Amino acid sequence: MNYKYICSLLLVVATVFTACKEEEEVNLIIPSHRVIVTSEMDFENRVNINGTISFGDVSAGVVSRKWTLPKGIGDIEGTDNDTVSVASTFKTQFTVVGSHDIKLHQEFYKDAYDGEILKSSVLDTTIVVQVLPFIEAEVKASLLDIDGNVMRELNVVDNALEEVEAGSTVRYSYAAIGEPAGFNWVFGGGDPLTSDSDVEIDVKYKKIGQFGVNFIANRQRPFSADTVTVANLVSIIPSSQPVTLDKVYQLENAIALEFSREIDVNTLNKDDFSVSIENGTIMNPTIVSAEINEDEANIVVLNLGTENVYSDDLVKVSYTQGDLSSTDFVQVDNITDHVLVYEKSNILIGSAYDYSFENSALDTWKNLSWGGFETFTFDLSSVQAQDGSKSGYAVMQGGNGMILGHKLADGSDFIRFDVEANVNYEIGVWVYVEGTIPSLPGAPDLRVYWNPDTNWGVGSHALFTSDFKTGEWVYTSANAQFNSAGAISFMIRGNNAQNTEQFKFYMDNISVSKTPLRP
Repeated sequence: MNYKYICSLLLVVATVFTACKEEEEVNLIIPSHRVIVTSEMDFENRVNINGTISFGDVSAGVVSRKWTLPKGIGDIEGTDNDTVSVASTFKTQFTVVGSHDIKLHQEFYKDAYDGEILKSSVLDTTIVVQVLPFIEAEVKASLLDIDGNVMRELNVVDNALEEVEAGSTVRYSYAAIGEPAGFNWVFGGGDPLTSDSDVEIDVKYKKIGQFGVNFIANRQRPFSADTVTVANLVSIIPSSQPVTLDKVYQLENAIALEFSREIDVNTLNKDDFSVSIENGTIMNPTIVSAEINEDEANIVVLNLGTENVYSDDLVKVSYTQGDLSSTDFVQVDNITDHVLVYEKSNILIGSAYDYSFENSALDTWKNLSWGGFETFTFDLSSVQAQDGSKSGYAVMQGGNGMILGHKLADGSDFIRFDVEANVNYEIGVWVYVEGTIPSLPGAPDLRVYWNPDTNWGVGSHALFTSDFKTGEWVYTSANAQFNSAGAISFMIRGNNAQNTEQFKFYMDNISVSKTPLRP
């Protein structure tokens, strides 16, 4: 017997068996998993014209692949074929602006996973590439009349020196290609001096001089920017229009008078002004000094010394004509009893409490189910809005009412905001009532309670008597003080118990503002 032949045959069989076994094991353990990457995948595959993107197929278990690009949109680096590639990775320079579909056809050893989902062994993928032009911007400008209507377009070129009377308003806008996302305006001599607005901007000129405009439009990824600088666009000349007092407001222990144009400091005399404060009695505080605001020369500041202005005061300012003039030499006429408007800052702005009903989901406005008022309906509506696009819409059933709270979607807690202790706040709600209001012995009303530390004796925000204005937005308010500082939330209660009919109303722009009362 040829033992050497038998041994050789056994060795061959063993080798074949081992090879088959290894191949079978390889087939068993090779994963099939789709994984496709690009160099700009974190930035929505956006690229500037003539920019490049690298594509990679790092999938496991691929038997074959084919990338297909639209004809004529770019150049696949390192090859003469710019429409097809079978490489696992390649780089393309894109030379045509627009949206382009990059397609990948893959065949796997077996059915492949896409993430955690098992799919077919043949998969097709489309990657959308957005090729953007570099940003190019153009500035436009129009002169407005006193009513805000366009009088004429301005020629936006260097040294145009378009004559504009002091106190007039120029409306600026832009046109741009390249999808800019950031904007920066600088208006020489204007109010405002700067802006980051992406819509048209009204700029008021209050002093004599020659001024230009600078505008930058940009985007961060893919980066591009364009700067438009126009020197001496407008020449602000003395006005033929009167100087008007546009606004009077408190400024700590002083009163600010905002005029339509800059005031000549040399014509300012405190003795030409007088102030009266009514709050049970009438007071005539001494004006210690009159100054021009150092940042805005159209604002005159009357310093009252130790006297303060409170939110419940009726404050009136008068001016007896003296030498007071604008910097373009127009005298200010007499001013009689111009009422101060106390400025309020809504502390709900910036909090999680959706005071404007613009950003919350309906399931965060909960029926609190107490007090017997449980059959009302509430919705977020776009039919009416005091501003923005939405408001809260409540329908109270006859003989019933509502108890509404703003809570987390799972109902586990209220959505809260922070308040200070022993400070007077004004809680305001804008209300729009549908239909007519009948004359009733017990009128429907709206109250805002809070928790914790509820004051059940809080007064009505809105008492819906038959003379309450319907079919329009009405501001309603009530004063409140909180016994302790902390995070609170509102329980909004509507009462329709004495009315046999449904009562329907919208709510918008809830506000909580510090409004100190005169001691």
